[in-house]
Amino acid sequence: MKALITVAIADLWNEIEKGRETQLLQGEKIEVIKEAGEWLYVSALEQERFTKEQGWHPYPGWLRRSTVEFVESFPSSNSSQAPLDLNQLITDAERFLHIPYLWGGRSREGIDCSALNHLIFQAQGFSIPRDAHDQYLKCEKIDREQLRSGDLIFFTPREKPTRITHVVLYKEKGWCIEAPETGKLVSYLSKEGLEEKERKYRLSFGRFQR
Repeated sequence: MKALITVAIADLWNEIEKGRETQLLQGEKIEVIKEAGEWLYVSALEQERFTKEQGWHPYPGWLRRSTVEFVESFPSSNSSQAPLDLNQLITDAERFLHIPYLWGGRSREGIDCSALNHLIFQAQGFSIPRDAHDQYLKCEKIDREQLRSGDLIFFTPREKPTRITHVVLYKEKGWCIEAPETGKLVSYLSKEGLEEKERKYRLSFGRFQR
């Protein structure tokens, strides 16, 4: 069954009201997989993830029935083939400065590191995966010396180098924009701040372009 989100922000849970995975925003498309009373198990069609078992697929999770409207078909989407506007990516990211970090958040009420990237690319009709590790899997890999505005810097813990756990947006001249961690606000990350983080993390670099 097809449905659209009808509220400003809807939490998507790993289990019913437990373990927020992400959020869906008004007008976003979902596919309903099963129903359980006031809850729906859905696929978030505009948020992509990767697992070894399923490969690339829409983000699954539990959603309150009251947050959706069932539809027979989805409205057509406006697609663009124009090159990404790198300056606009930065401008859109800067609109989230001083917004609190929220695990799984995707709005001005709270946002996490990978959602910041997901939203600013989505604003230009360009879809990237929802999570940091998956964004790295799908991006074009580049060297540090190639960094330009709109590129992404990924962080893998040196103590447990099995998965990327954080990502920031590169601005220019060594500066980045970051949604850091719980209890902090979206802010600029300086070149010195990045060097400090590099003591604990291995850095990788990537780019999305159209």
